[in-house]
Amino acid sequence: MKKWLIACMLLSLAACIPVDDFGEYWSKMTADPALQGRWAKLSDDGDKTTGQEVTVTLKDGAYEVQPYSNGAADGDPTYPVKTFTAGSYHFVAVGPSSGDIIRYTLTNGQLQFYVLNPQAAWEFIEKNYPQQQSMSRDDPEDGASSEEDVERPLAIESFDDQVITMFAAIPNTRSYWEPDARLKKAQ
Repeated sequence: MKKWLIACMLLSLAACIPVDDFGEYWSKMTADPALQGRWAKLSDDGDKTTGQEVTVTLKDGAYEVQPYSNGAADGDPTYPVKTFTAGSYHFVAVGPSSGDIIRYTLTNGQLQFYVLNPQAAWEFIEKNYPQQQSMSRDDPEDGASSEEDVERPLAIESFDDQVITMFAAIPNTRSYWEPDARLKKAQ
């Protein structure tokens, strides 16, 4: 999981969602062929590249993801990485037993990642799935500011049908899914 967190930081993905146990779902995940190749990170303010890249290579039914900075490998590759869908949403997952997930879209050769607003998502889950046992959110620490309280991340304890159902139901609006890092296909 540590290597994937490094990749998340490289891409400025502050909110990869941690998964304690993928269980049987790992074997159901696939490798989206559209992700294979070399990807260049785009600046926040336009279409200029930042010098940060990743290569996504198929290896034994999963992807190996190698980050680069200014043309040089930046750490060890992350493996295994797979993809899955929840309703109309697509996610990248690193595993196989525990790891992280992040939502993405791929349009016109650009890969867009999304950060889930943990406060809005948790309120949605509590309202619509009050009996669910698959996801949790840490209790606020004593003396935490309201900003720190809002930023407390969600965590998936056990990846199951209920998790897929809940993610599929979260509305596709900026109040839930904030666009984050963008990459363009480099080759």
